[in-house]
Amino acid sequence: MKYSAQIVLFSSMLAIAGCGQSADTSDAAPKEADKTEAATPALERASSEPPETAVVEPASMESPPARESTITERVLYTAPLSDTSLPRYDIGIEPYSECGGAISYVPVHLYDESAIVPFEVVSDVSRATVQIQWISFGAIEDAGYATMEETGYGVGDKRWCTASMLEERFQTDPNNVRFLTAAHCFQSSASGWQTPRKPTGELASPWENATLMKVNFWYQEDAGDPPTPAEFDAPIAQLLDDEYGFAKSTPIDYAIFEVNRTAVPNNLIAASPAIALNSQSANTPIAIVQHPNGAPKQVDADKITGMTVNGNGQDLILYNDLDTYGGSSGSAVVDKDGSLIAVHIQGANTGYQCKPGSTSPLESNKALSIRDIADVSGVL
Repeated sequence: MKYSAQIVLFSSMLAIAGCGQSADTSDAAPKEADKTEAATPALERASSEPPETAVVEPASMESPPARESTITERVLYTAPLSDTSLPRYDIGIEPYSECGGAISYVPVHLYDESAIVPFEVVSDVSRATVQIQWISFGAIEDAGYATMEETGYGVGDKRWCTASMLEERFQTDPNNVRFLTAAHCFQSSASGWQTPRKPTGELASPWENATLMKVNFWYQEDAGDPPTPAEFDAPIAQLLDDEYGFAKSTPIDYAIFEVNRTAVPNNLIAASPAIALNSQSANTPIAIVQHPNGAPKQVDADKITGMTVNGNGQDLILYNDLDTYGGSSGSAVVDKDGSLIAVHIQGANTGYQCKPGSTSPLESNKALSIRDIADVSGVL
């Protein structure tokens, strides 16, 4: 499926972290052939069915349109670096860096049960994984903000980031359920997008941006023909005051937000991955359940290729043969035991491509160690 640079820009710049492929992949197969053959009896597991719950949706919030299977809908950003008419990436993360010769993430129900991270782990993590999406232009306007729709770069309805529900021991608020994601998901005017503004013309703050977003539960394909995503949503209640990492004295790319507890089934909370504060090393098997390019849940697994330290002294986990994309920001990185060890925050650096086998942080996907988050969080 081929698109012009302008059309693809609007489809793929959903967030600011990722590692995809820089060419049309409608005919490309996953890197491992057995991943395409994994439509197994696991499709019939109880965990593959969305939970029943009574979700009250605000009248001002529009339901997202039905989507086709992303197996044939992978939209990629192919505009040349020299195209100065396109919005800049303020944090320097390009969505068209490449990890190997073909996209290897697959819908959760097609995940290979024999992969290095077990299907049971991926299934549980998937239940606790949600997508962050901006509410509609109309709902943003009803909330008293200028939508910036006229610029062509407004964010209404944009499927934006990924988040993971925190494990039960951190769910101490009787009225709300807490989720972990990347701080840059709530930034204003991120990656060249025009985020909402107050009537005064001032940009909405990250905390205000959060209230203009919702989370989509269970946005993943089923085993139908064609596969049909199932989802239900709930508004974000608040971004916790002291849990927006970019506001700390030493900025750190994490955030914790809350959703009203009545909208979240208890069995999803119980499935949340436990955090692991132990140190990590190269060759550790990892998996990421994510919403790349705004798609229904996808999963990829590989191994840590190295570690590095960023300019703020925070540990980053590197992986350069595990594909992500814009919209994957905030995804939980889990090990083969299902423990949450990091949060995905960035793809290859600007001007570089994600290269399997490379030891350079510039050519790798990156995740922020959960140990560094726990050191500064009042929740974890």
